[in-house]
Amino acid sequence: MNIIRKQTHAVFIATLILFFNIHPVFSEPLAALPLNSQELIIKAEWEKLLNELTANALGYLEDKVEFLPFGGMLANSQNIDILTVGKDILVPEDAIENINQNLKQKIEKGGIKAIGIVSLVQSQDEHGEKSIEAVRVILEHREGLALQVLISYGWKESGEFWTGTPVE
Repeated sequence: MNIIRKQTHAVFIATLILFFNIHPVFSEPLAALPLNSQELIIKAEWEKLLNELTANALGYLEDKVEFLPFGGMLANSQNIDILTVGKDILVPEDAIENINQNLKQKIEKGGIKAIGIVSLVQSQDEHGEKSIEAVRVILEHREGLALQVLISYGWKESGEFWTGTPVE
């Protein structure tokens, strides 16, 4: 199942990169700004979207609710919209496909600075046991840059929810 998820995510990312590169509606270059200013703007926009997406994901998990992948987008207006899937979708790969299609439609309308997809990932040790669980957030900016962040999580024996430091 991990191989299928990795392949699905690779196809998803490749689709987004191709879509952004050939879709002029999404491109509004920051080329007039010095490189450091461009990077600071992109990082600030990513941080805003990342904070909103991870707050939603970790909120679900803290309530001990696993979730299907969901997406989000940062508009030119600085508003963030969260995109979820319908109740008829039960498989993570189908959820990613659905979110991908919804994001494409939103991008075609214009006015989007950055998008993100949130999903749960698990690694297994050599015995097939779950060893690490994490929230994965994949961010794409209209300037063509991408970022993936992993945040491990779990519950202590006391039942207290914990999260690790985000890793890029």
